[in-house]
Amino acid sequence: MPKRPTSAPSLLPIVTDRLILRAQRVSDAERLSAISGDFDIVRHTARIPCPNPPETLQAYLETGADSLEIGRSLPLALIPKGANDEPIGVVNLVIDGVRREAEVDYWLGKDYWGCGYMSEAVSALVDCGFRQLALRRIYAAVPPDNPASLKVLAKAGFSEVGRGHVPTRDRDEAIFVERLAAKPPLLVAAVALVDRDGRVLLTRRPPGKHLAGMWEFPGGKVDHGETPEAALIRELREELAVDTEASCLAPFTFA
Repeated sequence: MPKRPTSAPSLLPIVTDRLILRAQRVSDAERLSAISGDFDIVRHTARIPCPNPPETLQAYLETGADSLEIGRSLPLALIPKGANDEPIGVVNLVIDGVRREAEVDYWLGKDYWGCGYMSEAVSALVDCGFRQLALRRIYAAVPPDNPASLKVLAKAGFSEVGRGHVPTRDRDEAIFVERLAAKPPLLVAAVALVDRDGRVLLTRRPPGKHLAGMWEFPGGKVDHGETPEAALIRELREELAVDTEASCLAPFTFA
């Protein structure tokens, strides 16, 4: 049974070692306008206008609040602990509820670069996306001349998957990165059947199957709640019409 996603507003705030990630507010407009006007910030983003006056930000923040309420995004303000509730940047998940995936975007006031704040925030938000929102994939597009952003994403477990074109302000080249949800462990059991003459039974994978033509020990996946012995008894009966009992099986090795 797949995990049911949690309502986005109920997750907030997200608290890390040094930060409080809370919902963005319309009252943040003046502060965010003041620290987002630096072109060194704007040139690396696709969504921040230049200039970015408070009235423009107010409309954006109102839209973000609506999107948060209906689960289309998770727009958060970064607040250092003990900083009098003043944001120093933003981080957001733009959520596709049908595909169960999201794009992460973020920016940080220039005075706070190099402190590790954004790595801390992105890692916390991405973990929340997978664990509480049951996302399957989170991705981002980063300009090639923004190594700091790529480093932030690498620390959060993202890997490069290709390069392509995304319309932005004065460039359209981007490095695409993604992180996929962790898959549950898959347990497999195999058995070496030895006859009285010391011969060991191997089976050959049939044509049309993955790794066709390769040799392997008989066996298969261990179902939920099943012991390795029970799985082998079932698989031998289903695949080879061989009947055996748990008393005939002895563990040899684990990997």
